[in-house]
Amino acid sequence: MIGSTSMSHRRGSTELQLGHMLIDPPADGQELKLPRLEQPVLYQRGLPTEQLSLPCEARLIAADPRVEETRNQVAVMRGPVLYCVESPDLPAGIRVPSVYLASDATFRISPGLANSTLPLAAEIVTLDVQGLRRDESAWDKLYRPLSQDGLSPFDLRLIPYFAWSNRGPSAMSVWIPVVLKESGH
Repeated sequence: MIGSTSMSHRRGSTELQLGHMLIDPPADGQELKLPRLEQPVLYQRGLPTEQLSLPCEARLIAADPRVEETRNQVAVMRGPVLYCVESPDLPAGIRVPSVYLASDATFRISPGLANSTLPLAAEIVTLDVQGLRRDESAWDKLYRPLSQDGLSPFDLRLIPYFAWSNRGPSAMSVWIPVVLKESGH
């Protein structure tokens, strides 16, 4: 690293190690300025390198409710990365339109994109979550009376949006219907 670098962060969520030196984070909302190094650092295996740890929690994102097409749906983001549900990751018999997420969903990081032709597929971070599905087998016509059919849980994997359509023909959605859970307050 040559020169100075700055970035915004929140105290307590970022740790910066420069060589063997741990740099204290600044006050909340302030910039973090890295010192200028006298010698350039070579990035080689086995040598000390700069390491910046920025924990990124997956979170549900909602669109403005005036956007009718995304009302009662959420997208999933982890840091700047947008995720999607893609049909190759769904169990047999489950289609993308029947997938739901709970508003209190807990995401687990999972390394690698299975069955992908992407050169860096092993490096891609996917998210595992308990998805919910509605049984569509009873739909034999376009409209029917509203039923109280419940949702069944299943293991769901979400992939980064940039990685979809690399495992053959597939269906995909960024916007996933959400089931609101009571917050308990």
